[in-house]
Amino acid sequence: MKKSILITICTCISFVLMSQQVAIKTNLLYGATLTPNLGVEIGVGSKSTIEATIGYAPFDYGENKKFKHILVQPEYRYWLCDQFIGSFFGFNMTWAAYNMGGVKLPLGIWKSLREYRYEGQVYGFGFTYGYQYPITTHWSVEGEIGIGYWHVWNKKYRCEKCASRIKKDQKNYIGPSRAAINIVYQF
Repeated sequence: MKKSILITICTCISFVLMSQQVAIKTNLLYGATLTPNLGVEIGVGSKSTIEATIGYAPFDYGENKKFKHILVQPEYRYWLCDQFIGSFFGFNMTWAAYNMGGVKLPLGIWKSLREYRYEGQVYGFGFTYGYQYPITTHWSVEGEIGIGYWHVWNKKYRCEKCASRIKKDQKNYIGPSRAAINIVYQF
């Protein structure tokens, strides 16, 4: 009995997945920060999809430099024409945990990260606009920008491992929250 129930459930799930459009992607901009990342997007309606991106960087760079973090950003997308082609608007949520210090970020972002180490978490949400341009039947390029709100909790330290905590802090951030140039493969 248990075996037949399991076979029935697996069969139903496979039919549901086969009837959906599925794509995998990687964000080249995020990858430029040496963060491996992967996104999966599933069609849930003629003009809507759900997508989730995960980025994970477990690296220490030596000399008190570290850029460790994990980021998860699920997103609902509404496509103006058909899913996986043309313009879309999205609503996303963000969760991240990080342990970073001794590094310089581009464009003067988070200047004190060069002299201090920060450990903390981020929770938030945002809105995006994007455009996907098909190259072949299966391959596409996608650009996306977003603005959002993040609540950031962190602890600040003088050096990578040895110093005691200087400060415990919470901040609210409103501004750019997502930027992507994705290479997309659609099944």
